[in-house]
Amino acid sequence: MTLRSNTRTVTRLEPGYMPENNNERKVNTERLSPVSYAYAHTKVRRARGSAHTLPCEDCGGQASQWAYQRGDEHEQSGWRLDERPKAGGVNRLYYWSPNVWAYSSLCVPCHLLRDRSADA
Repeated sequence: MTLRSNTRTVTRLEPGYMPENNNERKVNTERLSPVSYAYAHTKVRRARGSAHTLPCEDCGGQASQWAYQRGDEHEQSGWRLDERPKAGGVNRLYYWSPNVWAYSSLCVPCHLLRDRSADA
């Protein structure tokens, strides 16, 4: 789908689109400049759609979040306030990438499991 605005044309991938081969997944590294944690997730939603439209890549249930897979060559990290009620408002080290293909569609339980295993 192509969206037009006064200043630019933006191509949005259909929800659930996955490249058929690795050549389609190649990323223009010049466009992967550092971004904030929030903007990285916005880029994923704009390029790949909502995770709600996809199955969880771990359990096959209904996905609800995009989860960074870790280990991307453009990985960034930073401390952020964890505002979840059970976290108690502590600062936590987060990881993200400007590469929209470095994210998986996951349900909340699988996302938490994956994050805990990566942090161990």
